[in-house]
Amino acid sequence: MNYITKIEGIRFINKLLHEKIRDFKSYNKIVKEKFKIYTNVPIFIDESIILLPIKRFNSYDCIWINYVEIKTFISSGSKTLIKFNDGSIKAFDVPIKKLERIIQNALIIKEYFKNLSTESVNT
Repeated sequence: MNYITKIEGIRFINKLLHEKIRDFKSYNKIVKEKFKIYTNVPIFIDESIILLPIKRFNSYDCIWINYVEIKTFISSGSKTLIKFNDGSIKAFDVPIKKLERIIQNALIIKEYFKNLSTESVNT
């Protein structure tokens, strides 16, 4: 899965988060409070699914990109061209600087949840 649209995205994300004993609202609340990220909150499910919203999750045209599937990306004006691991290329309506910030936030969140799961195993 390279990316999904908003309508199927929220339903899919909720299902995945529930499997990890989280839900979308509590996840967003934790991330916003802990990391002061208020827009474009990345969703860390596990090592193979890290979803990056290119717009606010409640935007009509929000698309979620799976970070793990990104091979490379380059700027193309106000858009970003993303080449996925499967070789497909798609243009997204997001400036490259914004995408880089979303990715940086995703990696911070990933590390946080990874450490949480490690701590719970060690206790």
